[in-house]
This record gives sequence, C-alpha cells and structure tokens, in this order.
Amino acid sequence: MSIKIGAGSFTRTGFSRSFGCCGHWLLCDMGKNECYYKDQDPQIPEGCACYKRHHSQLPQKEITFIEREHGQLSFF
Repeated sequence: MSIKIGAGSFTRTGFSRSFGCCGHWLLCDMGKNECYYKDQDPQIPEGCACYKRHHSQLPQKEITFIEREHGQLSFF
C-alpha cells in the first residue's frame, strides 16, 4: 500500500486527518500540552480531537440575566 503525500484523508506521515488521540497521549496529557509529533508533521495536531479540544479558541458569549419581580433570574 502506498500513501500519497498530502492527498486523501492521511497526513504525509500516514496519520488519519481526524482521530481521537495517538499512542503518546500520556506525554501530551490528552492534548493539554504540546503535541509529540508537531515538529515531525504539523498536520497531526490539526487532526487530533484531544489537541483541538484544548487548543481551540472558541468565541466567548456574554450572558445577560433579567431579574424578575420576585427576584428570580431569567434568560428571557
């Protein structure tokens, strides 16, 4: 089996473009730290669900509460 570089659903080193975590999950603490493979293949952290979970910048939403007449807070 030959793997085409940069084509299909695999990285140039043979990793899937989307996976949960790799065998070095203990070293990166399930994606909380830097990826073990980031220097060898920069596409690997982009495919790791654990790494993306801890390193993505999600937009922050501001929640406003309305106080009702009896002191109860409501979203509406």
